[in-house]
Amino acid sequence: MCLPISPLSEGNRPVLSDTAKGMLVHYMASGHNTLLVCGGPANVDFVNKNLLPADGGQLLEPAWTRGPYEKQTSAIGTPFQTLPVSMPNDMNHAHGVRRQSLPMEAVCYYGTDGVCVVFSIKYGAGQLLFIGFDYTTLSQPWIKTLIAGMEFAS
Repeated sequence: MCLPISPLSEGNRPVLSDTAKGMLVHYMASGHNTLLVCGGPANVDFVNKNLLPADGGQLLEPAWTRGPYEKQTSAIGTPFQTLPVSMPNDMNHAHGVRRQSLPMEAVCYYGTDGVCVVFSIKYGAGQLLFIGFDYTTLSQPWIKTLIAGMEFAS
């Protein structure tokens, strides 16, 4: 099952109670559920504030580069395998995180040497899938990535 979190803006971030945060983490960790987060820096902040450990665990660092973002070998055997070899930045609508800020269990599917724009992080039996595109403009490669993300989540 997949629960999508749409792109957020800097002034449009939900504030979740500790109970709601726990429910999201429980949703991902129990069963084979996926929380699909799309967007840019505000969505990275959403992940940091609501899903990562509050005990001083490592936070994701928002990052941007001109791109293009190359498909990684980790995409083999996933729905991302059939997507283009590289993804465009599309007028600065693609954002990601610094690779070194990803947890060790994270898997990057599209990125550059220093920035990952499509990645997953395991949570128990489930996962978080991040697609770093804000979808304020239509981009065929990124729409196909969203569709692949939904297939990945099922």
